[in-house]
Order: sequence, then structure tokens, then C-alpha cells
Amino acid sequence: MSGIKLNFSMVDLAKSWGRGIGSVRLKDGSSVKILGDPDDKAIDFFRIKHGRLLEGVCYRGEDTVPRAANTMAYIEEKLALNPEDAERAWNTAFDVVV
Repeated sequence: MSGIKLNFSMVDLAKSWGRGIGSVRLKDGSSVKILGDPDDKAIDFFRIKHGRLLEGVCYRGEDTVPRAANTMAYIEEKLALNPEDAERAWNTAFDVVV
């Protein structure tokens, strides 16, 4: 199997970074974890399957939210198993985990 084996949970990563986390299942059986900075300075997408990191996309800078929202729209329209879950994951990603 491809990807990098993760030896930590994404929730623990979100906590250590002071980020919120949302998750959406995809049609291929993987899921996308969305880590959002409540100050809109960073948004990260990590695609994971069976505890392995398959890919990641990170947004930083002034136009972080519009670029990340574009990626999120693609996930919602084309990849998500349930589009409503994608919208919920986006909103949850900005609630900081404590």
C-alpha cells in the first residue's frame, strides 16, 4: 500500500497546532481531514486511508480562505460520499480542539 504510515491521530495533531479539525469521507474509501486556523492564516487538507497519509495540500498567506474554499468545493462536488458532510467538515475545521 502506498502512503506514509501515521503513528499519531489527526486530532492530536490539530490539538498540538491549535487548530480545528473536520473530516469528510470520500467515494474511494479514504477521508480528507481539514485542519483550520481560526485566524484564517492556514488551512490544511490531508487525505488518509487505513492510517496512511496519501496526500496533503496546505494553504498559507493572504488568499488562504478563497483558495482553500475552491479545493473544498471540488471535494464537495466531485469526491465526497455525502456532500452535506463536506460542508459540515469545513465548518468544524475552524472550531479549535481543546
